[in-house]
Amino acid sequence: TYWDNRPPVCSDLLFALEPATGKPRWTYRPAGGGALVNSGIAVKAGRVHLVESEANSDSGRVPYDKILNEREGSLVTLDLKTGKVIKRIALGKKKSVQNLYVVSDQGVVSVVNSRNEKTVRYDVRTFDAKSGKLLWERTQNNGNKLNGSHGEQDRHPVVLNDELYVEPMIYNLKSGVPVEGRKLARGGGCGSLSASANALYFRSRNPTAYVPSTGKFKKITTVTRPGCWINAIPAGGLLLIPEASSGCTCAFPIQCSLAFAPSAKKKP
Repeated sequence: TYWDNRPPVCSDLLFALEPATGKPRWTYRPAGGGALVNSGIAVKAGRVHLVESEANSDSGRVPYDKILNEREGSLVTLDLKTGKVIKRIALGKKKSVQNLYVVSDQGVVSVVNSRNEKTVRYDVRTFDAKSGKLLWERTQNNGNKLNGSHGEQDRHPVVLNDELYVEPMIYNLKSGVPVEGRKLARGGGCGSLSASANALYFRSRNPTAYVPSTGKFKKITTVTRPGCWINAIPAGGLLLIPEASSGCTCAFPIQCSLAFAPSAKKKP
């Protein structure tokens, strides 16, 4: 389940392989023999963006209060071909962080973390992918109680078109201005967002889609539920939902893997 104050899974190193031969191309180890946050890695436009810390742990997990230390926590950019460090940006100290993610698209790198401050809040910082300049930052109060058991502290951000979704807020990716008249208030259900080129997919009790161009929600089924993480996979023109709910006590009548295809258009 979820709950608060869970230290994230970290790694000792990051490596790249030649796709044709499988031979190692480069290996990167964090400064001071520290840790890489597994949920804080994004690859885009020939660059690898990651969060690292000099803090380390023999267990493979490092608490966020050690990762986001005034001296240690950094956003690092590597060259994808060589693994060489292009830049390093200190992230500074943040208290009571519960989760952290990095996403990159359209020349922007976004660092998003949840944080406890009487209620669950989300902090968003975006940087220019080339220069490392801070473009904008915001904090939103989601209003959820602390130590929630349905992923209130684990909402993964998504970039779709020119918008950054940090539930329930929707921001213009490059300016940080909240989108007027729209929020992603999806209703009940744990799990996190996935996206195709035109829609978002998630759990709102049942598998549900949100289409930004219309602002409308659509139930995909009403007899199943997706799993408790990123469980709806839009790929190859299909929406795939592997079975991931059978271990849950939720009362839904059908438990199976599903594949959905677009509706066939009627011929004139």
